[in-house]
Amino acid sequence: MSKEWFVYLDEKQLGPYTEELLKQYVTENRITPDSLLWSEGMADWQKASTVLDLFPSEPAASPLIPAAVVSPKPAAQAWAPPGARVASAVATSKGVATSPYTAPTSMGMAAPAGGAYPFLSIKACSYGLWLGSIIAPFVLLIIGIIAMVGAAATSTPSSDGQMDNASAAGIGIGGILIGIAYILLIVNQIFTLINIYRAWACLQPGAPRTTPGKAIGFMFIPFFNIYWIFVAIGGLPKDWNRICASYEGLESAPRMSEGLFLAYLICSIVPLGAPAALVIHFIIMSQICKGVNFFAYRKNPQGGVPGFGGVRFG
Repeated sequence: MSKEWFVYLDEKQLGPYTEELLKQYVTENRITPDSLLWSEGMADWQKASTVLDLFPSEPAASPLIPAAVVSPKPAAQAWAPPGARVASAVATSKGVATSPYTAPTSMGMAAPAGGAYPFLSIKACSYGLWLGSIIAPFVLLIIGIIAMVGAAATSTPSSDGQMDNASAAGIGIGGILIGIAYILLIVNQIFTLINIYRAWACLQPGAPRTTPGKAIGFMFIPFFNIYWIFVAIGGLPKDWNRICASYEGLESAPRMSEGLFLAYLICSIVPLGAPAALVIHFIIMSQICKGVNFFAYRKNPQGGVPGFGGVRFG
């Protein structure tokens, strides 16, 4: 089995890659002599000009980065095979260390299609928690409205026109319940965005059309977000199904329905489509949670330490 390498580029760690792929990236100017490489058995990161004869015409350089360097693996941590762990980050040119959990991105250095998909450290999604945060508000809203209407109907105004205490209390309780319902609806929207973020995070080594941050952040741009939801939400099942079909180890990953996602978006923006959109919303969120949880609980047959052995995503 050929040796596999990690690349530290633009303050992000990418890989693993084969030697043949590294040579291809050199010819495409994606890897320069000053790019940092690391592989199993190396004590520290080294410049690309000092390893693998990638740049035979380059003069010899110091194999170690002169700034403060964090060891790719802690002294007490056993080596986890490539694809099962990420080496610690090195210091930047100013000597400021970055997070040891940097993620591969779609910056032109994605994992080659057809190979084994990297193991990622993804947080699981709770569909039950999301479901509770959308059902509870409607229940509280109905109870609050009933309480307010009932209190108003049974109130007996006093001689000075003031409402009796019992009716006033009933209306007050109803108002509190309605307020809580609106807060829970906001919480549900936050859960929804988190789940979509994690779904895009699962796809990053496969070079998807966007990053998790852009997928969520651009939804808050007025007017532009009408177009963007068709990218961040409508494009999710397309990239998901493509990537899951292109890599080893993802054959059993749950697939997402492109038709349902598109129907949800259309029903969300057309008049009188809200009831259908709400029903479809339950289905597509279930698919998103199942997909994210596949990656969250995906087992590495070569071992690795959960929470340390993969790329850290939020």
